[in-house]
Amino acid sequence: MSTKTNFKRVALVAVAALGLGVLTSVAPANAAASGLTFVANGVGTQPSVTSGLCASSNTTGGTVALGSLFSIDATGTGATTDRIVVTGPLSIKIVYDASANTTTVATGSINGGATTATLTENDESVLIQATGVGTGSVALYSTSGTVLVQSLPITVVASCSSGVGLAYSYVQVSDSASAWYTTTDLGETTPSATTWDSVSVADTSADQKTTFANNATAYVAVNVEDVYGADVTTGYLTATATNGAIVNGIAGGATAGVTHSYGNTFTVRQPTAGAPLSTTITVSYNGTVLATKNLTIAGTASSITGVMAYSGASGQAAGSAALTALQGVISFRVTDSAGNQITTSSSVALYGSSNDALVNQIAVGRENAAAATPTKSGLATYNCIGATKSGSSAVVLYTVNGAGAVLKTAPINVTCSGGTATYKVALDKAAYKSGDIATVTISALDANGKAVADNTELGNDGSASVAVPGMTAVTAPVSTDVSSEGAWTYTYTVNSAISGGFAAAVSIAGAEVQVTPATTQYTISDGATGVSNADVLKAIVSLIASINKQIAALQKALLKK
Repeated sequence: MSTKTNFKRVALVAVAALGLGVLTSVAPANAAASGLTFVANGVGTQPSVTSGLCASSNTTGGTVALGSLFSIDATGTGATTDRIVVTGPLSIKIVYDASANTTTVATGSINGGATTATLTENDESVLIQATGVGTGSVALYSTSGTVLVQSLPITVVASCSSGVGLAYSYVQVSDSASAWYTTTDLGETTPSATTWDSVSVADTSADQKTTFANNATAYVAVNVEDVYGADVTTGYLTATATNGAIVNGIAGGATAGVTHSYGNTFTVRQPTAGAPLSTTITVSYNGTVLATKNLTIAGTASSITGVMAYSGASGQAAGSAALTALQGVISFRVTDSAGNQITTSSSVALYGSSNDALVNQIAVGRENAAAATPTKSGLATYNCIGATKSGSSAVVLYTVNGAGAVLKTAPINVTCSGGTATYKVALDKAAYKSGDIATVTISALDANGKAVADNTELGNDGSASVAVPGMTAVTAPVSTDVSSEGAWTYTYTVNSAISGGFAAAVSIAGAEVQVTPATTQYTISDGATGVSNADVLKAIVSLIASINKQIAALQKALLKK
């Protein structure tokens, strides 16, 4: 980069004749591509005065105070036909050529002004004054002033506003001491933080996590900007905490100076290791509340509970295959004294089994409160010894907490059973009307008379057919449907304009014992409120029987005479 360019990157300033506002300009990039750049010192030999530049961006424009003078570096194409054009309440005062160290007064004097200035060099600086309240623009043209290179909108206000911009400031709870989780980061399957490198990385107050493990440190990162979305690098941040939480090493809260607009971070720890903490953190800037955050740091594990989630299949091994099949699965939870879940995995093991000839192993398949599933329980699978054996066992799981205490579950009843040997079908009612909703349940037992294992396929590794005349299935049964508690349940709608007696029939080709279909009887009426054909026929039959009886009685009476 040329000496001239380096000089101007350091040498330009936004100034105000009325002494208004605070300098908050964004430092330009070092690249010398064609375009416009707000810069940070006086133009050439012009004296520096108080800035009136409220905020600036080399891409989105700026906000300036009425009467202020601000400088823009115009990098053109090198042609002498490049020019600067201003619109609205703006006027050009000076064009500065650093290579010649000369200035050109745009219109006679500092109090004059022009709306157009021609650039005689590739890189020149332009001093512009805000002459009225309103909106305008600064534009750079090349090729004899006909091709627009860049235009920056400029808003002129009566005076710069001060204070923190709540809409531009962010507060985030995470596990990172030196990075921010952006909106994009949080959308990832496994979020990874973006290292602090510019204020632009802070774009959300959404927390990466709010629950932390025992003895972990939670981080509250604060990004502070002013009402124009510009950097704030002075002032004080305060974080107060309830329930005695340790903030930056101080119980109840701490205050820290703002060192830069991004990356200001508070640490939060529990006051007593092993004791669970729930705390509310309130973050303020110079007395203005930026955000309130709730976070939890778990304590030492104090209990473990478990329940059978899915029954097991005879002959299965504990492990990933059982977990995939969802057969022989125990759901367990490890919690602290406040009920917070504790992340733990392989430390959970089998303590004992009342029927160790049937069940004698477990394998943890998912951690309790795992990183990917922080609100979910842990999952362990158990084995079922013997391909032809069925039965149950009361198993006890245990874990050892950080203090060395052994924690055990209450006995968990688990079962093992085989595939379908016999089966039957049942309906929830014996009689239906057109338009009714019917529930059809198919239940199956293994060769030992036990309910088949959860997630056994209806076809039992073969085919299955289900016929329910006069009804339409909401979801049609298929052979790969799986059982729950030894049964498959389906919903049917009863067809309209149909009546009579029917039989539902189920056939499972893969059944180990039963070879004939299972059936059940039911009736359907048309639902009419008047007399049905069946009722009329029944009445006629009854009437004929009555007449025949009366005739017989009459004949008997005549014979006695």
